[in-house]
Amino acid sequence: MSNVPAAHISHQTSQRLRIKIPSKEGDASYFLSLKNLFSRYKGIERLEVNSVTGSALFVHTIGQKSILKYAETNNLFRLTNANKRSSLRGTTLSTTISETFKSMNNKVKEFTGGDADIPVAAVLSLLGIGIYQIGRGKAMSLSWHVAFWYALNIFLQSLPKDYKGK
Repeated sequence: MSNVPAAHISHQTSQRLRIKIPSKEGDASYFLSLKNLFSRYKGIERLEVNSVTGSALFVHTIGQKSILKYAETNNLFRLTNANKRSSLRGTTLSTTISETFKSMNNKVKEFTGGDADIPVAAVLSLLGIGIYQIGRGKAMSLSWHVAFWYALNIFLQSLPKDYKGK
């Protein structure tokens, strides 16, 4: 087990996991092997490896524990004890909200066959409500949905680039 490279989690969300393997930095054959072994693993949507930085980014639909167990079972890498504990801690509120939003957005995309997502649905809904309000003679009022829309846009603009939708 001592030959298994130590790794740590540098970033994680519900569908993304970035692992750093410092002892393998610069080892292109190791990362090619890692990518090949995980290419057969169901639930890994995409795996991006970078031997220069010693990292692997897993985009997945399975649990992170499955990925880590597979890696350790195949002697690819293992998390240090400190990282195992920290990976089980809760996430920040911002991450939780953004992951929930991404999940709902993916469901809307699936439902509409990829023709719409939450921002498109929100724009259409807001336009409809606006037209309805104007028709009722309430063109001057600032509604709750406008405040929510601004709040959502401010939140989305504050997210790191790797959180934004695909």
